[in-house]
Amino acid sequence: MKKTIAFVLLCVILSVVMLGSTAAMLGPLKDEVTVRQTTLFGDPGAAEGLRIENNIRYEDHALWNVHFNANETETDSTFSFSHDEVSDRVELGYRNHGGVSIDMFGGDHDDRFHEKAAIYHELEKEAEYNVEISRIVCPADYYDMYPLFFEIDYPDYPSYTRWQREDPASQAVQDALRAVFPIPVDPDDLIEVHFEKRDNGDIMSWGGSSLDTFPDLQVSSACTQNGIYFVFSEQERGGIDLDFSKFPQGYGVYFLPMLPAADENSDSTAQPDGLCNIYPLDETQVECAEVYGLQDRLFVIALEGDMYWATVLDMNTYGVLQRFKVCDDPEGWRISNILGQDDHFIISFYGDTFALIAPDGNGGYETALYAGLPEGLYDYCTFSHWRVSSAWNGECLAIAEDTDESALYVAVYDRTGLLYTGLYETSLTDQPEYQHRNSFLPEALGGSGDPRYCLFTSNAPYKLTWW
Repeated sequence: MKKTIAFVLLCVILSVVMLGSTAAMLGPLKDEVTVRQTTLFGDPGAAEGLRIENNIRYEDHALWNVHFNANETETDSTFSFSHDEVSDRVELGYRNHGGVSIDMFGGDHDDRFHEKAAIYHELEKEAEYNVEISRIVCPADYYDMYPLFFEIDYPDYPSYTRWQREDPASQAVQDALRAVFPIPVDPDDLIEVHFEKRDNGDIMSWGGSSLDTFPDLQVSSACTQNGIYFVFSEQERGGIDLDFSKFPQGYGVYFLPMLPAADENSDSTAQPDGLCNIYPLDETQVECAEVYGLQDRLFVIALEGDMYWATVLDMNTYGVLQRFKVCDDPEGWRISNILGQDDHFIISFYGDTFALIAPDGNGGYETALYAGLPEGLYDYCTFSHWRVSSAWNGECLAIAEDTDESALYVAVYDRTGLLYTGLYETSLTDQPEYQHRNSFLPEALGGSGDPRYCLFTSNAPYKLTWW
């Protein structure tokens, strides 16, 4: 007992000493934070009036709050040190964090196979020991409907993954959702599967892969304080068209009520009995659809023919407030991400383009600008990371995306297109002992083109402000 107590005390003392030494090591850095700017495209003057705020941490204990103007190198920074670990927390709000996702075959599982159990049982009978076999199979030979599994990502909701599917509460939710969303298996759907077992009968390997005919089912979600809005669609053109005609409530935007956790010791609860189609869509007219929540409005962005349209719904009444054209889509590009702030959001498309949805000055919203990145910059300024911030002043849009460390890219657009792109690195990552690669810069500008690993990281989205 005494040895145990002594060991615990030793661990505590060593932890305090290590934290203290870390604080002492960072001492010279804490008061002098500067920013180095590199122009990648255009005129830096386009960023005049843009204020950037960033929180940078070191090993989750040291924190710098750094403010600077985009066209200056001096900063206004404050430093703090915490003996307790500083952790990230994503606030629940009208953002595309979490929601509903689907595993097409995840509902057919057992103790050994987490999906497609019926198919793998068939291969197991055929397989010889220590010989891998592979087959191209038609799921319609095994299933009438796709055995869907619904993953629900919601704050404080238990993560019922494929390894926890025997939980009665999870099974009840899954059964209810599968009853509302039956999708027939197309006879032309084909997948490739493989299987191998050892001499003693144990499974050595198993798996599967989709062929070109396999449908690409996507779910777009918007989480709110009361539940999750979501809509099914097919993300890629070509292949098999999924059949949503069997849905008892029809195809459209659905709302799944969620009962929030009562306290920190309890969990949120899905309420599948309250699931309803709040905005029906014609699947013969809509090729793909996304949803996004902003304040008390739900945006339904749908590709109809060769145009994207936005329908704005009142979340309280589900009435249609507005409908407007987002952009043309002659090339068939799908939406890759939706990134938002308090008063606007950005729809990012595959194919290097995006649309800004912002207030129109008359109580509604509009496509304020539609632009793209010049060839050669897209690889370094994709604006697809979740730590992306933006600011819109009615004339210019600023977007900041980090590089997974304490550096960031900033781009400025007006209604005519891209005006400026710059890279901003802080003096915190200039310290030789923290550098593992030579540069964030593209190879064309003398760098490695790869982000370096560093103990300094950003623990929150950047905050941009026009002044």
